[in-house]
Amino acid sequence: MKRIIILNIVLIILFFSIDNNNFLNISSTELLGTGYNYLDKSIHKYNYILNISSIIMFILFIQSSISSVDKLKYYIVSKGGYKALKLNLCKSSLKSVIIIILIKHVIYFFEYFMSSNLEFYYFDMISSFITLITYSMILIIFKLMNIKDFILSLIFISTIILAQFLSYKHFYLSYIVIASYNWRTMYLNIILVKSILLVLCIFILFRFKKIDLL
Repeated sequence: MKRIIILNIVLIILFFSIDNNNFLNISSTELLGTGYNYLDKSIHKYNYILNISSIIMFILFIQSSISSVDKLKYYIVSKGGYKALKLNLCKSSLKSVIIIILIKHVIYFFEYFMSSNLEFYYFDMISSFITLITYSMILIIFKLMNIKDFILSLIFISTIILAQFLSYKHFYLSYIVIASYNWRTMYLNIILVKSILLVLCIFILFRFKKIDLL
């Protein structure tokens, strides 16, 4: 519960910290989600930092739930085998992703009274869910390879930060981040590719047999 409250407070603070010429409205969430300045057609450094901060919070929140299950891996494997361990890791990470989506709705609650344009809302909800589940599957796979949390966090977060930055110039990186500047022109393509990547990650996870509990 403490983690949920902290995440909620941090996300609200990030939202109200957005630099938006139109003050707070539905576009504030888009600016937070993309970190992009549509007027100048360039990266908005301040909003980009807020965007990265939110992503880091999401990843750490999910990783924390995975680690909590991983601490019980010996007991889980002894009772149900490796498949049970994978299922428990997936259930825990899925629960965390759903919590993140619900917390995002707190932000959208504020915006509901500010604008009737909810296009980004629909994209963000679908994209966030698919992307964060994909991140979870990848984190679980690496966790099963016994990579330490600190190293895993450092590598994974650094990769996402770099991908978010480069997605402004290389459209294909939009497939591995929650949202980039070009979501309006290729949202269907983005959702489709993200879905394929998710299925692929799930397939790899449950075909993954090299599990060392030491």
